[in-house]
Amino acid sequence: MATFGSFVDTTTHPTTAFNFSGVNTANEVATLFTAPEKGEIQSISCYFAGDAGDTPNAQVGVWDGPTKALLGASATFVLPTGSHSTSGQTWQTQNLVTPVYVEAGATYWLGFWRDPAKHAVWSVTASGHFFALTLQPSSAAGTFSGSTQDTTWGFTAGQIGVFATYNPVGIYADSGTTFQRLTDLQADNGAAFVTGTKVYVDDGATWRRIF
Repeated sequence: MATFGSFVDTTTHPTTAFNFSGVNTANEVATLFTAPEKGEIQSISCYFAGDAGDTPNAQVGVWDGPTKALLGASATFVLPTGSHSTSGQTWQTQNLVTPVYVEAGATYWLGFWRDPAKHAVWSVTASGHFFALTLQPSSAAGTFSGSTQDTTWGFTAGQIGVFATYNPVGIYADSGTTFQRLTDLQADNGAAFVTGTKVYVDDGATWRRIF
């Protein structure tokens, strides 16, 4: 597994400032990133929380960079309430319902949706920016996008705390106890696979045993 985004894991979080949104405002929030290599996103981790004591329904997801079309989202989950302050939220990691394949060098928005009838709060980094989209009040809770979505994204300074965890595309070895990419094994061991190891290729859609 590998990651890309504003953070690499959940051991740290944004500490510069915080933003918040109320009822029917800025309930879809994301930051733009470039995928470092081909792979399949399995989960999204996002640092945010319900605000004003709210515990809204929420989702995390991936949008296409140029078109902002939704590519994949998690199931709806209940977002814990947090503090109305910088660094007062928690990491939420959710698997995507269907993994999303990404291309090396292509751009993708990573972020979250929450029920427009509730409040949310999130912290940001010192650099970069995020975009916030307001869904119309008629949007159904649990939908990430749809025909009632506004088309204008608002620009705000600071990246949200978010990263994607993905499986890089490549050739993998299965020795019965481990499952690693060929390049990782060569870097770690400096040798070819041991006798009896099964080798698979991941083309981003299926796993195929090649020997």
